[in-house]
Amino acid sequence: MAKTKRARTRFLKFFFFTYCIILLYLLFGRTYGWIDGLTYPQMLAQNVNLLPFLTIRNYLRVVFYNTNRELFTHCVVNLLGNICLFVPIGYLLPRIWQKQHNFFRFFFTCAGAIVLVETLQLFTLLGSFDVDDIILNLLGMLLGFLFFHIQNAFKKK
Repeated sequence: MAKTKRARTRFLKFFFFTYCIILLYLLFGRTYGWIDGLTYPQMLAQNVNLLPFLTIRNYLRVVFYNTNRELFTHCVVNLLGNICLFVPIGYLLPRIWQKQHNFFRFFFTCAGAIVLVETLQLFTLLGSFDVDDIILNLLGMLLGFLFFHIQNAFKKK
């Protein structure tokens, strides 16, 4: 029994780290490039959104009121992708790391990691710093965390 549990934990750790590497590739593996005529500071300024729910609200407007199919698809993929891509981390992190069972520790670990990724995306110009991405990513992680605790509650019964 102990060997099976240990093997399962090893597999989950391997899966978690593999998933994180794939996620990092998705977050940093594409290039945005320079906009001709802009300096690095100008490019940084173009890639920052610090207004909560601005991007989310704009995407939802497109989803509900726009008839452009490509724009609709872009907005849905962006909204759901920013949530769904992070659900596995929210589920797996507390499964492989006992200290992450605590909500506040989990929340601050995840929030710190997401802010770090967003900041790196901005300064490397391999993405943007969007507070709405932080909100959506955290929502995904929290859903995964909730699934983890629901599953644990069913196991105990």
